[in-house]
Amino acid sequence: MSILCRNCEKEIDFSEKNYSIDGEIHCPRCVEEKLVKVYVINGDIWDSEDVDYYVDKEDYIKEKQRRVDILENKKAPLHCYEKEELETLMEELREVLGD
Repeated sequence: MSILCRNCEKEIDFSEKNYSIDGEIHCPRCVEEKLVKVYVINGDIWDSEDVDYYVDKEDYIKEKQRRVDILENKKAPLHCYEKEELETLMEELREVLGD
């Protein structure tokens, strides 16, 4: 009896590297290995897609202002979460600019 790749259903060749993911076996043709950068804060793990970083204070201000401009110039009415985001952004800008 042969063991099949859960993705492509080809026979698993145990002379090469194979992968078990959530208890299911996959062949190397179906699995792509990538290095992923994560950020850890007090034990919480954040994906690189969830993290923004700023080179300096001006970069921080510019990015916050860019997002404010997008929300303020949106043609459709803002959703509740967008209104909250806009308020938060404005407060962050006031804090950093000292207004």
